[in-house]
Amino acid sequence: MRIQAARVHPYRLGLRSPIATAHGLLTERRGFLVELSDESGGVGWGDACPIAGFNMEDLSDCQEALRAGCAGLLQGAVSVASAAANGGRPAAQGALEVALFDLSARQQRQGFAEFFPFETPDPSVDRLPVSGLVVGHDAAEIRSCARTLIGLGHQSLKLKVANRAWSEDRIRIQALVDSLIPGVQIRLDANGGWTEEQARQAFGAFSGWPLELIEQPVAPDNLDAMARLREFGTCPIAADESVVRAADLEKVIESGAADIVVLKPSALGGPTASFEMAAKAIHAGLTVIVTSLLDSVIGVAAASHFAARLPRGRPADGLATGAIFEQDLAPALAIVEGQLAVPEGAGLGLRPDPDALEALRTAPPFEVHS
Repeated sequence: MRIQAARVHPYRLGLRSPIATAHGLLTERRGFLVELSDESGGVGWGDACPIAGFNMEDLSDCQEALRAGCAGLLQGAVSVASAAANGGRPAAQGALEVALFDLSARQQRQGFAEFFPFETPDPSVDRLPVSGLVVGHDAAEIRSCARTLIGLGHQSLKLKVANRAWSEDRIRIQALVDSLIPGVQIRLDANGGWTEEQARQAFGAFSGWPLELIEQPVAPDNLDAMARLREFGTCPIAADESVVRAADLEKVIESGAADIVVLKPSALGGPTASFEMAAKAIHAGLTVIVTSLLDSVIGVAAASHFAARLPRGRPADGLATGAIFEQDLAPALAIVEGQLAVPEGAGLGLRPDPDALEALRTAPPFEVHS
């Protein structure tokens, strides 16, 4: 297969409601959609949508890395790694690899998940249990959002915390708990926003709450504190921002800092790096959860195919993020009874909608030539 043309489409996705995180207030997501074409007219798509807090490139660096990577592929580079001249750009590298996999899988009439050249213990699944993201500033908004998500069949609801005083967060969490029905659990995501002392205060209040896990309670590099909190024994701890490189995973394993690792393929450099990290984590006895980077439906589709190849019986993945956007690059993936439908068909199983892509552009697409 020879890459004949490459285009990069800058885009902006507006959020229906702002999302407060310990990294700041999100009101939109900006990124780049990569389009690779081969000599037979086939097209593959990949999404690069970097976000603060994950040791990623900014938009400017991402764009330059995409230019370099696309140019390398057009010149016949044999891999994304060799094509991406600027190292340390995981969003760009991931988008290029997904676009290449998508194009190759479509050419061979294979599904994206089946095309992965990696050994996995179970056949791919076509449905993934997913956690619903609760968005709301106050108790009333949280209750309303929770009722909607429960109505969709989610059995796990996620709330971001640690971006305000604990006294406020406690009210928000209690509002969520009061909205639950039997069998539904909650997970809290602190995005590394608590000190160890603040985390212990919060952990002390968890008794009686149906808490499934807590993501990244303290700063990503404070693995000793995470290990101590884990010994505290209140609930399972998931490492998220602590695991953005393979070397980070080694440190988490060695320090005993987590029960669970959260893998975001878009932040890790694509499917190849993600599979390698998942295999290492599972071998070390850790549970793996796959989440989106709050990226477009193209990025979520790629992550869903990756998650579909992992062992079954894992906690719900964090891929139900399509509803947060006012408009996406294609229709959001269907969620039925709390399970996300992994796209069917060749490659990713979906393409961007031309009208949506035109409406969401922030600038004309730029073409890369060899």
